[in-house]
Amino acid sequence: MIRLSIQPKMYDAEVRTLDLTDQSSLKVINNWCAKHTNGLIPTIFDELPNNLVFCLMNALYFKGVWKNEFDESDTTDETFTCANGRESKVKMMKQKRKHWYCNNESFALAKFPYGNGAFSMVVLLPNEEITLEESLQKFTADYWTESVSLKEKLLKVSFPRFELEYETSLIEVMETLGIIDIFYSNKADFSQLSSSPLFVGLLKQKAYFKVDEKGAEAAAITAVGGETSLPPVVTVKDDEFNMNRPFAFLIMEESTGTILFMGKVTDL
Repeated sequence: MIRLSIQPKMYDAEVRTLDLTDQSSLKVINNWCAKHTNGLIPTIFDELPNNLVFCLMNALYFKGVWKNEFDESDTTDETFTCANGRESKVKMMKQKRKHWYCNNESFALAKFPYGNGAFSMVVLLPNEEITLEESLQKFTADYWTESVSLKEKLLKVSFPRFELEYETSLIEVMETLGIIDIFYSNKADFSQLSSSPLFVGLLKQKAYFKVDEKGAEAAAITAVGGETSLPPVVTVKDDEFNMNRPFAFLIMEESTGTILFMGKVTDL
């Protein structure tokens, strides 16, 4: 047995001792996921990976009610043009009211606050002749922190009701960011954590996101396992914010600007 030295002191961290060679531990791990995501993500593993000796998990859950809810009677069936050009019918929520808004030569941004305004969803909608991928290249961290200046504007909003589920391995993403050695048994150094040789054999994330007339609900689970050894585009008019094609969104905490969730909708 590999004994790890972990001292949880923050974020309600907890430590459990499990026999990860026993598949019954799978139920314990998956139950933790379900509990901490309000049942939105019931499992993180279908089976325990071979040679798994420790598993670190992080959960994030969010539920917000729109400050200005959409009237369900205004929701209609509309066409959404996907990134590959395919058209699909979606439930499009409608609203006409003042929202915080700005635009530039590449995209428009609109903010939709939750509850008392402590949290908001910001939606990025590409402009004419700009694809979502092209506009996202211009949506840099510097632009977000230094150049975004929203002003109140009366907008005709068309917002698709949607529900998304996503699952991916983050190893390739982390290697792209320059974090490489921890994934290789001949390079990883976890000597401060364990006297036995360890490396990160998996880095997995599951996410869930739902938007309707009442608000949004979202959850994400990230698990780290240690082992031994171009579509049609539409001009965004100043008085119209029609999300009938691919767009990006993020949920942020207003007082700090911390981004809790970020994603893009390309196919509904």
